[in-house]
Amino acid sequence: MKYHIKAPNNKYDRTLNGVRFSDGVAETDNMWMAQWFSGRDGFSVEEISEKEIEQPDKKPDPGAQFTETISEKTPRAQSTRTKK
Repeated sequence: MKYHIKAPNNKYDRTLNGVRFSDGVAETDNMWMAQWFSGRDGFSVEEISEKEIEQPDKKPDPGAQFTETISEKTPRAQSTRTKK
């Protein structure tokens, strides 16, 4: 089980008790730490479901379409060798 922890403000960028916060957000799989943070003023803790962990939102790779478009439109180089 993983836990999503939100700090009192979104500028919270530090490590507290071994949990690293960036932009006021951290994740941990340590249930004891999640409980510790939930008892602190201003912190909120949410459980992350197994489905959210297994299937994160996937964004399309913008480079993939660009690569296909370029390769389809780029002519192949002609050989300049002459046959003997």
